Amino acid sequence: MEDHRRGGGAACLIMIMGMSIQKKSVYKKPFIVKKGYKRILCLGHPRTDGKGYVREHIMVMEFMIGRHLLLGEEVHHKDFNSLNNDPINLQLCATHADHLKLHREGRQYCKYGHKFTEENTKWRTRPSGLERICKTCKRRNGLKAYHRKLSIQRGLDPNLLLSRNLLS
Repeated sequence: MEDHRRGGGAACLIMIMGMSIQKKSVYKKPFIVKKGYKRILCLGHPRTDGKGYVREHIMVMEFMIGRHLLLGEEVHHKDFNSLNNDPINLQLCATHADHLKLHREGRQYCKYGHKFTEENTKWRTRPSGLERICKTCKRRNGLKAYHRKLSIQRGLDPNLLLSRNLLS
């Protein structure tokens, strides 16, 4: 495990799992960073993409639990940094829903960047559990809907207000 934290343990990890790695290839790099995740070239792994790469956090978790991940299992980064693949930072989720729940609970800002504070947060009960709603966004969306309805009643183009950024 210590070798992996220093960065030289990828080949060791793969050899323990009984898979082959293409170390010195003319055509392929031993690892790449794609869409925010470090991917390691690992031929024969069940979760390889079309080019033979596997996300490193998946391989680290498999090494920690001593088996391949089951169908539906996902790995969560506790600090939300997808390049931090330290075993202490990883958590195994049994389902995608469990993984989403961790992300919802850990979010500090809404998707438009407003901070979730006690004054700015409304909780709504859903069948899947509680949902956090940003009051600033809800208020802004309510104003947009009101002005859109008003402009339609007056016979104006409803997108005219939005195109002039009067409500943003």
